[in-house]
Amino acid sequence: MRTQRTRRQCRGHHCNLISNWYQPVLKGARQGSNVPRQRGAAETEAIMNIRTRKLVGTVVLLVFLAAYAFLAMMVAVVLEIKSSKIGELLFYIVGGLAWVVPAAWLVRWMQKPDTPAGE
Repeated sequence: MRTQRTRRQCRGHHCNLISNWYQPVLKGARQGSNVPRQRGAAETEAIMNIRTRKLVGTVVLLVFLAAYAFLAMMVAVVLEIKSSKIGELLFYIVGGLAWVVPAAWLVRWMQKPDTPAGE
């Protein structure tokens, strides 16, 4: 016949997970403060974890590239670059590579590792 274990008798890994979960809750309740705390830079950064940064960065990158392509097209029309072959070549070289700098900055920001919660 099996007997059910009480919470005090439990010695498995899952019991540690339960106790680790409610300890911070009890710790906050012991402080007795219902006043919302202000978020510091570390806590604000914790909200923007790497998954969120990648999502936001992907959307921003797609919008930026569409706007950049439209702007480059408008500049090419206004400057009438078809009049000179050398000018056209230089415009397309510079215009084709200029978007890489802001995109590289954005990708570097997206790949920044998460800061640990304790820091």
